Amino acid sequence: MLLAAATAEAEARVLPAAEPGRAEALDRVRTAAKRLAQPVPIWRAYGLLVAAELLRAEDRDTPAHWSEAAAALAPLDRPYELAQVRYRWAAARLAAGDAPPATATHPTATGPRPASATPAVTAPGARHAAEPATVGPAREHAASLLARAYGTADRLAAQPLREAITLLAARARLPLPSTGAGRPRPVGAPAGAGTRRAVTAGRPKPEPTDLAHPAHAAAEPTAPTDADPAAGAHAHDPADAFRLTRRERDVLRLVAVGRSNR
Repeated sequence: MLLAAATAEAEARVLPAAEPGRAEALDRVRTAAKRLAQPVPIWRAYGLLVAAELLRAEDRDTPAHWSEAAAALAPLDRPYELAQVRYRWAAARLAAGDAPPATATHPTATGPRPASATPAVTAPGARHAAEPATVGPAREHAASLLARAYGTADRLAAQPLREAITLLAARARLPLPSTGAGRPRPVGAPAGAGTRRAVTAGRPKPEPTDLAHPAHAAAEPTAPTDADPAAGAHAHDPADAFRLTRRERDVLRLVAVGRSNR
């Protein structure tokens, strides 16, 4: 709930109508978050995520804050949240430019606590790839983060997140992983669309049927005539629109006169 509230405030930070009472709302969320214990890694990871969203709502988030949240989520089985964090991390990295990465600070009871931009300690036996290093050009680092976030969102069929990543990459003119069709799917395309196009692209088109050929002409149904009363019995039957079988028609006639199987 606290994460949802912090994220909502961060998303609404550009809306003038949401400005009244924003500072009070953020203080209440931050105070409530400080009261929660964090005895297990998952709770600590969500605590860092709430703190980063609160700072984003105040336009004070840095790449280091998202880096710390990503490092806390990486050993855990939270792929969607990790993809979101990498997306936010990339946005902050692009906004910061090529300046040296700063260290994150989180208010605690004893004062600000510095945090390394790329913590190296992970849970033993955790099966996850190492986070991209924060050193180097900002665009290269952001492109790496967006590529990994896009791959996760695409695998999870998380279309809103995938579209947000696609828009950010387009604005920054950064490449994204290609789909089966050889390019990223456009915004609004469902997951798997590129794969379906790639599978059907190589299939030969069916040859058109030559109805003038005697073999095909013999197979074509002929219209009922006056000389064939049995064929024209159902010529104007409304049930024809439902493509019912003969057996289904018989059952419907019996039901219509009140018959049942009891």
